[in-house]
Amino acid sequence: MSMSEQLLSRFREALMMDEQWSVQTNRVLQWWGGPQPLVIHASEDLSLHGDRTVKITAQVDLFEMASDSAELSELMNLRNTISSTGALIFVPEAATVRMFCTYFAHAGNESMTLKFPAFALMMYTEALALAQLPELAELCGPPANPAHPESGQRSDFDELINFTDEQIVPVGTRPSRWTSADGNELEEILANAGLMSQRDDAALTIKTPFLDAPLDEAHTLIDLDPRAEHPNYGSGLLAIVQLPPALPSPLAIRIGQLLNTFEYDNQTGQSASGAWCAMRAGDSGTSILAHDQFLPNYFYEPGWMTYLGVASANRAAWAAGEIAELLERFVQGT
Repeated sequence: MSMSEQLLSRFREALMMDEQWSVQTNRVLQWWGGPQPLVIHASEDLSLHGDRTVKITAQVDLFEMASDSAELSELMNLRNTISSTGALIFVPEAATVRMFCTYFAHAGNESMTLKFPAFALMMYTEALALAQLPELAELCGPPANPAHPESGQRSDFDELINFTDEQIVPVGTRPSRWTSADGNELEEILANAGLMSQRDDAALTIKTPFLDAPLDEAHTLIDLDPRAEHPNYGSGLLAIVQLPPALPSPLAIRIGQLLNTFEYDNQTGQSASGAWCAMRAGDSGTSILAHDQFLPNYFYEPGWMTYLGVASANRAAWAAGEIAELLERFVQGT
């Protein structure tokens, strides 16, 4: 059995997917926990940074007859600015709005692999709620309701959908499990790499170069704040990446959507939870590009703040190159 098949079998067992409402074929696992199925697919075995790796993507298609529009892009961007688990993207070939998160599994990150089923389930719960959001339904039509090949359409919800409320939310009512000590290892790594960081109590701010610009002219800001409070999940760790320059808001929204789609389509090597979005830059009609991600208390593990900080720096460097190329294409009209 391949690594990807082993992982899907583990996820199926961890989520206690019943035979009546689940299907596993090759590298795809589908589960109808509600009207819209959760689909988890695994890539073929990859070699990234010398490690045997599998990219895992969890996704939910919310609508079946959506069409792209400026109004839909603005609404998806608004939802992506408060995303905690996955990004909303428009998929033209499927005429759907899709929510997804990705994870790169390899030897050495077993603790993250063990937590991924719970993370995917949290994203699934968010997606099922968004499928009922009146503002989205007004733009996209009725929610998707594909049938299970044998059991047909599902109109009720599996009791496992209560997992977020019963397991994740209660842990978030306690003080943040991330503390200033979690940032010590990351500060040392940053210092050895010659990167600037600043500590404010337990929070950490990192400055990294933006393309070839000097730091005092243009830089990426990465904020890691373990004191953050999420309106739904309570205490946890918030990571925000902010990239220059300020762009006209419609263009920034478009590029943010493309960055999310690139992370869905490509083997970036950085697990994609949270979302790219356009964040307003004052009242000038411009926005900056940002990536926001929140890990609730439930997912605390020693070393994860370090992982998230390094991953955020790598994501920022990758995105800077993509943004430069996209801006050049838009200027050329291609």
